[in-house]
Amino acid sequence: MVSQRRRQFLQAGLLGLGGLAGCVGPGGSASSRTETDDDNGPSSPSPDETPDQSLASLELTGDPVADGFTAPVDVLAPRPDEYFVADQAGVVTRIGPEGESRPVLDVRDRMVSVNGYDERGLLGLALHPDYDGDGRLFVRYSAPRRDGTPENFSHTFVLAEFEVSDGTVDRGSERTVLEIPQPQSNHNAGAITFGPDGYLYVAVGDGGGGGDRGRGHVDDWYDAVEGGNGQDVTENLLGSVLRLDVDDAPSGESYGIPDDNPLVGESGLEEHYAWGFRNPWRFSFGPDGRFFVADVGQNEFEEVNLVERGGNYGWNVREATHCFDASDCPTETPDGQALVDPIIEYPHGGSDVSGVSVIGGYLYDGAAIPALEGRYVFADWRANGRLFVASEHDSGRWPVRAVPIVGEDVGQNVLAFGRTPEGELLVCTTERAWVARAASCTGFGSAECRLSDLAAGGSRRGTIPADTVLRRNAISSGEMMATTHALVGVAVASVVAITNPEYAGVAMVGAFAGGVFPDLDLYVGHRKTLHYPTYYWVLVGVAAMAVAVANTPVTVGVGFFLLGAALHSTMDIFGGGLELRPWEAGSERAVYDHFRGRWHAPRRWIRYDGSPEDALVASAVAIPALAVTDGPVAMLVAGAVLVSLAYALVRRRIPWLTKHALRFVPAPLYAYVPDRFVEG
Repeated sequence: MVSQRRRQFLQAGLLGLGGLAGCVGPGGSASSRTETDDDNGPSSPSPDETPDQSLASLELTGDPVADGFTAPVDVLAPRPDEYFVADQAGVVTRIGPEGESRPVLDVRDRMVSVNGYDERGLLGLALHPDYDGDGRLFVRYSAPRRDGTPENFSHTFVLAEFEVSDGTVDRGSERTVLEIPQPQSNHNAGAITFGPDGYLYVAVGDGGGGGDRGRGHVDDWYDAVEGGNGQDVTENLLGSVLRLDVDDAPSGESYGIPDDNPLVGESGLEEHYAWGFRNPWRFSFGPDGRFFVADVGQNEFEEVNLVERGGNYGWNVREATHCFDASDCPTETPDGQALVDPIIEYPHGGSDVSGVSVIGGYLYDGAAIPALEGRYVFADWRANGRLFVASEHDSGRWPVRAVPIVGEDVGQNVLAFGRTPEGELLVCTTERAWVARAASCTGFGSAECRLSDLAAGGSRRGTIPADTVLRRNAISSGEMMATTHALVGVAVASVVAITNPEYAGVAMVGAFAGGVFPDLDLYVGHRKTLHYPTYYWVLVGVAAMAVAVANTPVTVGVGFFLLGAALHSTMDIFGGGLELRPWEAGSERAVYDHFRGRWHAPRRWIRYDGSPEDALVASAVAIPALAVTDGPVAMLVAGAVLVSLAYALVRRRIPWLTKHALRFVPAPLYAYVPDRFVEG
């Protein structure tokens, strides 16, 4: 029942998006910021940020439209009832006037592999303004290292052009426009669009890692914080928005430089249009030509900037309007250029408008929702059934209000926005953030992507969009501590102390090591590499036969090592699944079964690693082991119990401890810190 509230229906577009929308992310980072007014929490809104009360009664709703994607991260609507959808897995799909959908471009064989957690992939689309069914499509994707990309870098950023005829993309017509070496796998941005001036605008992240430092991050003018690419305009194109002329390139070049780009004739790379960005995930031009760029924050604040030619938007000197990783910071560069404050900022907690990764939207100019006219509509990845609406203010930051989405469940997480030729909004969202579901799109005068079960059964592997699960302001894990896994293995192995006392020590040590082993994959990326719930059990059977044939310390030790690893992987299924990144906000995790080629949904028997029940399990399973052994093995077990209890006590302070501890890692070693501790 609508009751007293105004409920606006966001007209359905015929857009089908679907697919896995695990997002990522994700995702904290390892660095910090310092608020200049109050470091105990988010500051209160200033008078010019008071939420617009005229939106207090507004609610939004939408209709499902289509499904079948993996991770819809961009959508174009060049003509009425025509949509192009970028699926992060590497496929572009066209939806026509009757709702029919067909893939029109597949670049998966040209991209890096993006199974599991990844911020790379097919990340952005832009149709040339002359498109009328025929024309040119520009595509942003992540390729394996190409010539010119150092061996220790992650991948190559590729901007490519394809010919389109009658809505079909000619795969063989690819022309590489731009390549950029990418040091790390995250902070890839990905947005591309044509501006009112006819030039192509390209968002480029700061190169990844955390804090804009480490491998591939150059020194800049600001000495208080190491790095970074955001403030550099001479060494590389990272941390910037570029502006290219793709219609008038000099002979032998793939693009031209607009004559009025800010660094033409100056010191610096002339492709730069604006800089000082961390991870500008989505941007858009308003009907009046103003340029809105959303920049995902590091630890504490998200921001949206009103970008102008030659502007410096502060990263990594500032995170939004706050000093980053320093007690004090300048408001301008040494040559007097101002660091421009955002028009919108919000914290990672402590207020109604909060989140973890900003998703840039559009200045609304449609007719379906009069209450939104002239307002900037955007979201956070952790939308929780809400969109954000910012109202322009004469001076200072724009006030923001969270507007609920009611009726049809449109999902908890937003990935991207689009806009129809009529000015209505398209918004792609997810219902859950894990990789075994498919997303379907709903129209909001617009379209929205909602996770639903795959109709054909089974599951689908996929990826997780940039910077979405990489947050650690909330404590919402769901697996068990490595020490709990190890102690369960030891408890099972303790029976050997009764049946075969001479092998008790090797069995218990083997089970302990096997219980820890799967979690060592934190050094090789996403948590799927060393978790093999089926293969480990098969190998346990083989090891049991080996023990029956040759009962030796080696066969017993190896057998219990495999048993510990098998128990660990199985426990992760029931404990909540493996965590894609530590301390992320609200993600659903799962254990990937390589043998069956599918993900196991988390059962949530344990709330999170380090929870009281997790510590209780660790303590309880240690009792039989301590009862039947002594000496070094007993000390190992007791030490594991103490680590479990200590972790349970300090777990909620780990994000704070981590970000401060990493400040003391020497620069040459920073690149070797596991990505999971620094990405975000």
